[in-house]
Amino acid sequence: MQNAKPAIMLFIVALASGLLLGSVNAFTLPAAEIQAQIALDNSLNEIIYPEIAEFQELPVPRDTGVSSVYRAMKNGEVIAYVILSSSGGYGGVVEVLTGIDANGNIIKIKIGPHSETPGLGAEASKEVFTNQYMGKSDTLTVVKQSPGANDIQAITSATITSNAVTNAVNNALDYYKNNLEGSR
Repeated sequence: MQNAKPAIMLFIVALASGLLLGSVNAFTLPAAEIQAQIALDNSLNEIIYPEIAEFQELPVPRDTGVSSVYRAMKNGEVIAYVILSSSGGYGGVVEVLTGIDANGNIIKIKIGPHSETPGLGAEASKEVFTNQYMGKSDTLTVVKQSPGANDIQAITSATITSNAVTNAVNNALDYYKNNLEGSR
């Protein structure tokens, strides 16, 4: 019985700790979900700024290269779509929000959380890179030289990340053309 005392005490401490952690998680989870929704709403509005819109999440079939699709409505009319897609980068998956207007042109892109190399691949989040996508509507290609109409200038020493972002944007454009174009 004496050998069982430490095991019983350990069990009681582990049980109490588990209950305490579970109750803290249950208490903070709703607040974390609210904060995540606020961050998503801000990101969606940032994509189509200066327009202020109401967003409706649309269902997305599996295996499309797209995670989420949001229809931006203003005064009952579709003004844009914001599509979340991803592609493999140098440091892992790169998520990209792509805003596409009702005419199929890219409004803006925003790079989500990523683990690309600071000072190299992380440069993909900067406007000097992301602004290259604005106004484009056809399949895009990454180039190392001077870009043409449907080309994106690669980030120096970060071609893998440049390709990952461009692949994610191409996934969004393909989804728009195959599933959303013409539907309002």
